[in-house]
Amino acid sequence: MIRLAPIALLILLGCGGPSDSTPEGAFKQFAAAVVASTDDEEQLERVYSLLSPADRRELDRRARQVMASGGPRTTGAQMLAHGRVLVQWVPKKVKVKQRTPDRVELVVTGTSRQRATIFMVPEGDAWRVDLGLGAGGGSDASDRG
Repeated sequence: MIRLAPIALLILLGCGGPSDSTPEGAFKQFAAAVVASTDDEEQLERVYSLLSPADRRELDRRARQVMASGGPRTTGAQMLAHGRVLVQWVPKKVKVKQRTPDRVELVVTGTSRQRATIFMVPEGDAWRVDLGLGAGGGSDASDRG
């Protein structure tokens, strides 16, 4: 199972919050959904929906494997579990490092020199977080401080 740890992120960007029409906004939505999922299992569906198509396909594949091996009926979203270390610190800045039409590299920094690289990919008019669960790509959300 993929385990998610809370990413504390203060989101006060206008009345409606961030939009997934930008890579930065989509990451902020993802971070907020991760935090909310610690208290609300239904938010795992939101976290799942903000992942890249390749990551969702991989989680669905893993869910099918669980069921094929006699495990309980499960979904790709249910393959996400609390506790995976995405970022163990409070993100303060989200900045585009590199942009191509099909991929954006974000640098997320914290208050104590922590740093993570997050990759975003487009899906229609929206952007999605690419953790690299599927083939290719992926984010390096390790603490570098």
